[in-house]
Amino acid sequence: MLSGAIFWLICATVSFSCSVKEKRDACPCILEMDFSRVDRTAMKSVGLHVMASDGFVLSEKLSTDTLASEKVIRLPKTGICLNVCHGDEGMVEESGRMSIPLGKECPPVYSYTSVFDADCEYRHETVEMAKNHCCITVSVSDPENFGYDITIRGKVAGYGVDGRPEEGEFVVRKSIDKEGICQMSVPRQLDGSLVLEVEGDVKVLKRFPLGEYVLETGYDWSERNLKDVRVGIDYSLTFLSLSVSGWENEYFFEVEM
Repeated sequence: MLSGAIFWLICATVSFSCSVKEKRDACPCILEMDFSRVDRTAMKSVGLHVMASDGFVLSEKLSTDTLASEKVIRLPKTGICLNVCHGDEGMVEESGRMSIPLGKECPPVYSYTSVFDADCEYRHETVEMAKNHCCITVSVSDPENFGYDITIRGKVAGYGVDGRPEEGEFVVRKSIDKEGICQMSVPRQLDGSLVLEVEGDVKVLKRFPLGEYVLETGYDWSERNLKDVRVGIDYSLTFLSLSVSGWENEYFFEVEM
């Protein structure tokens, strides 16, 4: 946190710049951001995005050197959406909204979001990044003869400026590798609408209600750090197994033909 002398020097400078005849709201809110809880060995930089209800927008990239100390910015005294992102692969707009293009998977995004009213002289934010993606690993038996692609469909295609999942069409399709595995990452979900499809050249051979299965295990999409999921599909496409990273149990579902 800023030392007392430095903080009061900032406040004095701000006060001097604001005439006593001006309204109090004309003076900015001093926001101090503490990045001490960010793993700087894993995150060499982060994107900072601020959007205010009066139209103010701030977007910049912060390096490791910046993350090693506090970041101080001046904000208008109004409603603020603050986003800090890492691993978003350029999908985050200046406003902080993240939009996943159709056909793309969710990037390995870690983020911190804070929504607040900046109608104050000073505010402190301790940034703690959260895992905002779920990696789904699909494995199949007899990969040499499987010969199909895997598609995951959903109804969340990114995150709003407030950090909440944003509805939209999500579709990503991948092929199974020689080991019988493919991996796809999805964003935080709002319900159990995720669907996993096994596709041939011209048609869908099998459709699994993956989102419903995931919820049946007790998986929590509102958890701060999303856990990864592993799915197993048998060659006959009649049985599906599901396990969650860090959990001991494995769950099995028999699929009607």
